[in-house]
Amino acid sequence: MNGECFVKRLRYEKGKTLLCPENKGYPAREIKEGESFHLFGVVTAICTKFNAKK
Repeated sequence: MNGECFVKRLRYEKGKTLLCPENKGYPAREIKEGESFHLFGVVTAICTKFNAKK
């Protein structure tokens, strides 16, 4: 969106198109008329490595 890359969920709420993060620490971004964006791909899985304390 406007030259930036994001991994966010695309939602339609109350007549608005939103890019919503899963992390509640970040705000949703409304896609307004005239703004350009490209849907590059779809995230289907997330792999995370956790370090167990010994």
